[in-house]
Amino acid sequence: MSNPTRIVDTIERAERESPTCPRCHAPTVAEWRDGAMWLVCSSLSEPKSALRRLLTIDPAAWHTNRPIAGLEAAA
Repeated sequence: MSNPTRIVDTIERAERESPTCPRCHAPTVAEWRDGAMWLVCSSLSEPKSALRRLLTIDPAAWHTNRPIAGLEAAA
């Protein structure tokens, strides 16, 4: 199996195992960041108003945000 195929399989497996964020149930998405592929909660990229940020205690640390494939996998 080639490295690109292995990376795609790793991403697809991560998305299958965690299709939604356990905190807010928003879908998870694969995102390239800092030299690695991350599985992140899609709600983290949604803009929030200043009022909503003040009224809700919902730190990003509680949402799905984990690396699933790094540059070493592509080498």
